[in-house]
Amino acid sequence: MKKFKDYLYKLIIIILLVIISISGFQLYKSLAKYYKARTQYNNTARVAGSTKTSGIYTGELDWDSLMAQNSDARAWVYLDGTIINYPIVRGSDNSFYLTHMFNKAYNGAGTLFMDANAPDNFETFNTVVYGHHMKDGSMLATIDKYKSQEFYEKHKQLELITPSAKYHLKVIGFELVDATSEAYNYYFGSEQDKQSLLDFTAKNNVINTSDQATVNDKLLTFSTCVYATGDERYVLVTKMVPWTEEELEVAKKEEENKAKLAMNEAKKNTKGNGDKSNSGKAGRSFLQTVKIGFDVFKESLSK
Repeated sequence: MKKFKDYLYKLIIIILLVIISISGFQLYKSLAKYYKARTQYNNTARVAGSTKTSGIYTGELDWDSLMAQNSDARAWVYLDGTIINYPIVRGSDNSFYLTHMFNKAYNGAGTLFMDANAPDNFETFNTVVYGHHMKDGSMLATIDKYKSQEFYEKHKQLELITPSAKYHLKVIGFELVDATSEAYNYYFGSEQDKQSLLDFTAKNNVINTSDQATVNDKLLTFSTCVYATGDERYVLVTKMVPWTEEELEVAKKEEENKAKLAMNEAKKNTKGNGDKSNSGKAGRSFLQTVKIGFDVFKESLSK
């Protein structure tokens, strides 16, 4: 009997160890997916030159390099103080970029993409951009923070950069809507149809916004999933306001200063300083993966 109990005890220990190992491996795979996506988009931002110095976001991007990576690129969106610093694409359908990154590699993070059924290049009154609500807080997960009036007060506008223009995206509403709601309209036969969408936005807006829109403006609507339900979506509605000539000039000068600083920094660095050991890279990768794990945990607690 004692031998049997010992055998049973060892068997239970082995089964538990197997379960823990499998669970740990699955967790690692999940975190590795987040790490891979973050690394890829950080690299894309670096290639595009979408960075901020001295508190100023210039919006000066290397569109030739972006288009060389992916000709589906249409714009870039940036939200100061958050992880949102991503390219926006327009594919041939609304499925591919749900599971493929900007470099077209398979990854559940996907890419921010415009509705493929709507007019291209922000030509319609309401352009809809879709993106995942990732558990590590990446992609469009940030927009659910607009539920908080305090967050809105600190982030009243995003920046949209296209190959030919720069826009402030003034937030005019944050909504929790059905996936088939009027918020997703992109065809407007009359000004009355446009006003109907503006009225819908005002009615469903859950925060007090200082900016409003008219039928003469153009809207950009960001949409992402809600974890708690399958049919509802978080929707952030913004209006596109072109940068002024003065803002464009300031951005140009800032970009020139940034280029000079980068050149001086490059002169200081030696080739030896630029070399990184594989072990160092592996160590950083592990630490970054662990950090992403904590981000996922924090994001889950905030729901």
